[in-house]
Amino acid sequence: MVDGIQTFGQSGVEELAAGTRQGVSEELLKITELRKSKPKQSSGGARITMPTLAQARTCGSRNHNLLQSPWKIAADLARNARSAWDLGDGPIDNKHLADLLGISDRYLTAKTTAAAQIPFGLRHEDSSNVDVYLNKSYPTTRRFAVSRLLGDHLHSDREEALLPSTEAKTTRQKIQRAFAQEFLCPYDALMEKLSTSDLGEEEIESVAAYFDVSPRLVATTLVNHGQLDRSALLAI
Repeated sequence: MVDGIQTFGQSGVEELAAGTRQGVSEELLKITELRKSKPKQSSGGARITMPTLAQARTCGSRNHNLLQSPWKIAADLARNARSAWDLGDGPIDNKHLADLLGISDRYLTAKTTAAAQIPFGLRHEDSSNVDVYLNKSYPTTRRFAVSRLLGDHLHSDREEALLPSTEAKTTRQKIQRAFAQEFLCPYDALMEKLSTSDLGEEEIESVAAYFDVSPRLVATTLVNHGQLDRSALLAI
């Protein structure tokens, strides 16, 4: 565990421990082995060239407005990224997302064998290259996972080598999820696309297909903004 902290950074290892169902030491051993070679798509891996964003750490710094909620920090960061990268406020299709990250769009639709329990990224020292490993097959899930890692890369300290994407309820994971939600499906654009005040299952599925995200992401966004009751998530 101590060796892992020295290699990957304390924050990343703590996040991994918070979201790992099995022993964190075993997961760190897997990640250490994966770090030794170029990622292979057969094991869920790809080398991404993360786009740059001026003053991203200023927006996401742990010292930046500690009274701000994780959701607000993440949404501001996502809107900043969309603006800086000329993405507008509409859907980001697989080709555009893949081009942004310097990968093949086939990676976003691949069915791969999980190399570890959770999705994660590994930064290369003094480089914008990040080796990412995803462990889900659905394209919308992979788009969301890689967007979470993009947000984590923009927000987290540059000294951190490990970027875990867990289901833990930590502040870091809340920021990841909120960034991916706003990045892939901007709230203002979502509300413009919704054509009715009756936010039923069919309407949610239609707008989810438009933004190429899961219906649950749309419903969660609406719940977080007070447009739907949280009980609506139970039906999706």
